[in-house]
Amino acid sequence: MFSYLNLAEDTYPSLMNNTNAMDIIFCRNVLMYFAPDRVKKVIQNLYRSLVDGGWLIVSPIETLHVLYSQFVTVNFPDAILYKKDSTKSQKVEDVISKGIPFYPLRDKTKVAFQPTFDIVQEQQLQVTLSQESRGYLHLEVEEPKTTELPLDLYIEALALYERGRYGEATGKLIELFSHNQETPRATALLARAYANQGKLSKAREWCEKAIVADKLNPGFYYLCATILQE
Repeated sequence: MFSYLNLAEDTYPSLMNNTNAMDIIFCRNVLMYFAPDRVKKVIQNLYRSLVDGGWLIVSPIETLHVLYSQFVTVNFPDAILYKKDSTKSQKVEDVISKGIPFYPLRDKTKVAFQPTFDIVQEQQLQVTLSQESRGYLHLEVEEPKTTELPLDLYIEALALYERGRYGEATGKLIELFSHNQETPRATALLARAYANQGKLSKAREWCEKAIVADKLNPGFYYLCATILQE
């Protein structure tokens, strides 16, 4: 069923317009255009419109935690959702660490590490043309230097971060940098880890370092903007 609803008016939740007892509400890229006082009022009305256990889903740019204090913040991989739970509020749940099977999670023990450009940038590719091959190209890759420890540290830090263990991830990344392995990707991950711990000044500092190291990466600018917004 499709119908009109003015979020700025106090006409919901209501039995009259079927906006009560909802299981899930998608309200994306709308609240960003409202004044702060109106945003708080709309979120309160949306909260009242949900059944206990219902979900509110907003866009990433609208996930300002202070606005959703009445909800339970639930961390999913690459997404943050808000759940109505009358028994608890201002809580954060980490779905990954609990292993709740909302959808199949990646088995990190079976995922082979795929080096990104910034990690293997020290490798030199030499292409030689052999006369015997009659024009076929032979790609000779120089073996990288021994970097098992730094690579392992990055993988461990990433796994800890994805499980919401941001403090431990920070420690692994700092140890990684002590081996002179301060890659843009690792630097940005450290910025994200600091940001999720609420250490926004440090997060901004490391994010700016990532931008200096890789000026054409749009993700780093988006990350910096998100930190600045918080």
